Amino acid sequence: MNTNTEPLAADPDITRAWLAPRFEAPGLVSLCSKNNWTGIQTDDLDRAVTWAMEEDRAGAEGIYCRVTTVTSRFPAGTRGSARDSRALLGMWSDIDFGNDLHKATDLPGTADEARDIPRFAKLPEPTRVEHSGAGLYVWWEFEKPLVIGEDIDFDAAAELGGDWQNILLAGAKTMGFGYGTGVKDLARVLRLPGTVNRKPGRTPTLCQVIEDTGVRFPADDIRQMAADLKPKPKKRAAPKPSAPRGNASRPGPARGGRGPMEVLGDHACCGEILMHVGATYAEQLPGNCSYCGSGCQRWNRPGWDDTCSKDGIAVHKDGAAVTIRTDNFPGITAAAIGHVLSPGQLFAALHHGGDESEASRDIIRAAHGRDGASAAAKALPVTVLDDVRAATSRDEDKQEDQDDAEQVAEDEPEAPPAGSPAALLADFLTQMQTYIHLDDYGHIIFSLAVAVSSDLDGEPLWGMLVGPPSGGKSEAVKALDDSADEHVDDITGPALLSWMPGKNPKPAGILTRIPSRAFVTISDFSTVLATSDRGGRDTLFALLRRAYDGHVVREVGNSPRPLTWTGRLTLLAAVTPAIDNFSSHTDALGPRWLYCRLPETDNAHKKATVRKRRKIEGLAEKQAEARRRASELVRVARRVVGDVELDDEMYDQLEDAAMLTCLGRAAVPRNAYGRREIDGIPVIEEPARVTGQIVALAKSLLALGVPRGQALALAGKCALDTVPQARLACLRQLAGGEAMTVSEVRRRTGLNRHVARRALEDMEVLELTTCPRHEKDEDTEESGFPSSNPWQLGEERALVTRVLAAQTATEQASDSEGSPLARSVGYPTPTPQERDLNDLGKRSSESSGTRATHTSGQATPQPTPPPASEDAGLWDAPLEEPDDYWAEAS
Repeated sequence: MNTNTEPLAADPDITRAWLAPRFEAPGLVSLCSKNNWTGIQTDDLDRAVTWAMEEDRAGAEGIYCRVTTVTSRFPAGTRGSARDSRALLGMWSDIDFGNDLHKATDLPGTADEARDIPRFAKLPEPTRVEHSGAGLYVWWEFEKPLVIGEDIDFDAAAELGGDWQNILLAGAKTMGFGYGTGVKDLARVLRLPGTVNRKPGRTPTLCQVIEDTGVRFPADDIRQMAADLKPKPKKRAAPKPSAPRGNASRPGPARGGRGPMEVLGDHACCGEILMHVGATYAEQLPGNCSYCGSGCQRWNRPGWDDTCSKDGIAVHKDGAAVTIRTDNFPGITAAAIGHVLSPGQLFAALHHGGDESEASRDIIRAAHGRDGASAAAKALPVTVLDDVRAATSRDEDKQEDQDDAEQVAEDEPEAPPAGSPAALLADFLTQMQTYIHLDDYGHIIFSLAVAVSSDLDGEPLWGMLVGPPSGGKSEAVKALDDSADEHVDDITGPALLSWMPGKNPKPAGILTRIPSRAFVTISDFSTVLATSDRGGRDTLFALLRRAYDGHVVREVGNSPRPLTWTGRLTLLAAVTPAIDNFSSHTDALGPRWLYCRLPETDNAHKKATVRKRRKIEGLAEKQAEARRRASELVRVARRVVGDVELDDEMYDQLEDAAMLTCLGRAAVPRNAYGRREIDGIPVIEEPARVTGQIVALAKSLLALGVPRGQALALAGKCALDTVPQARLACLRQLAGGEAMTVSEVRRRTGLNRHVARRALEDMEVLELTTCPRHEKDEDTEESGFPSSNPWQLGEERALVTRVLAAQTATEQASDSEGSPLARSVGYPTPTPQERDLNDLGKRSSESSGTRATHTSGQATPQPTPPPASEDAGLWDAPLEEPDDYWAEAS
């Protein structure tokens, strides 16, 4: 129990006990408060309880929990939408009571009356009842949460929530009470038990559970119950025969240009409006009415019985007007009582608080069949709706056009201030479009961000653009020539740091020509991979590793002293997907690069690219202008990048992505011959380095004026791009929760069967995947015939699903985010079978069924033996590929 000295404080024990079962459901639990509607979305129970207690100690008016779990964390300043829902835990209600505590005047008077509403709705005894302080939350929880998109689709889940609230409304009407069905949406939040309701004007009250039966319901039973009990659509009923009808209601069209209030005045329909809310015709009164001079009808209010006064409602001129004298009429505004009301005024008083403008819009929506019309408007006589439609059709069309124009204006992103990074970025991208056909700016913005990051402290960001030849990598790199301290076409060990002999010997190389804090670009890193001098590659990678750490010492035989360099080096390089074949080699020397893979392009894009180049004039001048704009943009962004801070949600998502990246790209040693069995312990890096790289990338993107959502999407994408793509493709397939054999995985990913199997095996050692085996299965595998046991996610399944779900949600959200770029930078990562894997543009053996042999560093496709059967004999063919061939899977 809490020991807080305040008169009333939250109880962490109650909160923890209530929250704990929710953390067993898929997705994140979402909490918020009156002062912080974004709140937190977490899978950590301790963090959730701590956050709630801190909000309570800060005096929050209310602390809430969402009725569903969610797919990912919400962007700062947003509340999340129904589409963010991940798992539906059960059905809920929010039953207010006490008319002195709420604006509504037709509520149950006590908690006991409120508790009876579900019973009158014919619903079963609930799982739990919670007292919020001025209302009851009644829960019917499922035996197992319904996962949206798997167990139930979104529309069906939303409909189920709406049907349940309508059932409760019907129960409340049976008792003569009102019930607000506005709590039906999947984004609904309810007060968190164990926290304090501090609504102004009320005594602070602890929200707590008052009933808990522990009963859970099969989801199918709840869905069937909703289908059986939900109110059925009613036909519009005509007035009772004993209620005389006047002749004022006519089917002819109203005069054009008249509004709904005037049209209703042409129809004697007060009786129909009263009947819809439950009033009933009683009798025809004799004598003369002081208003209309003739006999009027007497009607009884909703809920009337013989003990009530009979002088309540007088309907004049057979329905042309009405006077309501009783103040017990549910829902009627006080201003309307005792006054003669036309049909339009009566409708507005009953359903829109007397607001005739809103009532008119409601009737227009009903007449034209538009969304958002109330049930009361739809229930108006057909002749009324026909006349309204005829009278407002032209005005309605004009209004729709005006609304569309206003909506377009609202959707148009606000132009950034002149000279700001966002404005300069838009100008630069516009200039790039003058000579390059671009469907996506992601790799260009990534290159700019790497350049900007050189002004940050800490470990540097090394970016690698990965894409097919002529895919646009070089143009992105060359655009930064004026911003780079050094630009080289390729790189070798001596080119980095060496000794120039001669009469006046001196140090030479790139590191000797650049300042201590420098940004260097490399147009083509692929030449390093193609060289047959493997020892030279070793030397280069070793030097690069030390350069990344900020200090290089090199002993050269002809130098009089060791060559040294100290500083902070930021690198941007371009390479073909052949880099994947060398991932194990570079990882053995320590991973340093963060990849950005260019999206796969279709034939239409390729044709447009060729067409633009064919028609281009003044290419050199356009490129020079792009370099000038890029230089100005980078200079401005570097001035502000040091002051950029990420919010907690961004840090959390990026840290998760970094952890998965470290696991996913870890080197798994394999024997170089035969079946290439795993013969060592994997080397898994700590996440600090890659976290720092991803955070630096995100900060640099924000400094460039990229919107938060797109910055987070691109940073997360680059983290996943750094994982060997064969592994990532397998993880994406298994993340759905379905167990799959190797054959099924390779069918869905398009990978070669050997690559898929080895990727799964490597990740099993890393606890990303698992495949249950019996001892006999292992004996079979040793003899060369694998079993057909299915694979699934391993011990790190929570991390995998969390990261992939968060990335997908962030990319989808960034697609609709307002931005001067008018583009999404969160695009899907291509699968291995969709891209070229070498400089010659040939298909990789992993995706086309060819086997590679190396001659002087070049990959030459060779025919593959015919495939074996699906689930047996997959290892029969001898595997004699060189060491680098299977590197992607390791």
